[in-house]
Amino acid sequence: MTKRQIMMIAMTVLLSGSMYSQSTKSLIKAYNAEQSMSFEYAPNGKLAKFNFVYGASEIRTDTYTYATDKIVQEHVEGGSSIADHHTSTLINGKITKTVVIMNENDPNHPVYEVSYDYTYNDADQLVKVVLNNGNDNKHVTSEITWTDGGISNIKQYEGETLIGEINVTYNPSITSKHVIMLVNPLRNILNYEGMLPYGQLLGGYYGFPIKHAVKSMQYVPHVEKYFGWNSEDSFTMTYTKNEEGDVVKITHTDTDDTVMSLEWTATSTGILAAFHWQTMPEMYFNGNGMRQSRLQKGLNIIKSTDGSVRKVLK
Repeated sequence: MTKRQIMMIAMTVLLSGSMYSQSTKSLIKAYNAEQSMSFEYAPNGKLAKFNFVYGASEIRTDTYTYATDKIVQEHVEGGSSIADHHTSTLINGKITKTVVIMNENDPNHPVYEVSYDYTYNDADQLVKVVLNNGNDNKHVTSEITWTDGGISNIKQYEGETLIGEINVTYNPSITSKHVIMLVNPLRNILNYEGMLPYGQLLGGYYGFPIKHAVKSMQYVPHVEKYFGWNSEDSFTMTYTKNEEGDVVKITHTDTDDTVMSLEWTATSTGILAAFHWQTMPEMYFNGNGMRQSRLQKGLNIIKSTDGSVRKVLK
């Protein structure tokens, strides 16, 4: 009996009596000399916690909790015990409304509340986001244009006035959903006071997902004092992969060549190994590795329920 025959027997038993685990890479850290972002995941692969550290003093932690009808993002800064909340309502797996409540547990500051409303087209693409800020009666509308599976343009209005727009191009060779999450153009319009909706973006809760990673963003202000960016904020990105195809560096080529390094780990997809083994009967093979129904005269190979293999001569 050769080693190869024994290995083939073991593989036959494993595949006939079990499901084998699968793995995929998950982003666990992105960093440069000034800032660090780390990511922690639930067993089902959803983002559970995001930590952001800038310099030696600025620390933010976001924790994501998922239910069938809502996603709650708890945001804490500087190790404080006071949390802000970013709560999104889900209908058929899509976010239709988000309410952000700040300072709700801080007696020294008034409660501050804003909301977002979302509109999708027939292709399930997010085409409009309306930010309603009741505290100062401010309403900002972002109209979104899609081209070839990506957001190509975002026009932002305050009231009826066009205040600016964002033009986006993509790198078709980068399809990692974690990298797409990092530089998603929706971040620009959905980020409120540092509450980044990474868990919602990674989970695909904003309808049709963007297919590729961003190559460039160009900011075009029309009313500079109201638009959040100026033309100098525009950038182009290049990506460096390792031998396994993982993106390990992102370089902002138009912002002093800032480099962000990425670290990855293999994470179980949740398909668990060998759930049959406790109830599966012993299996028998002859000396040539052929399956048989019972012990036969001569050399027998027996695969036991605990996975062990032994030889029996009858």
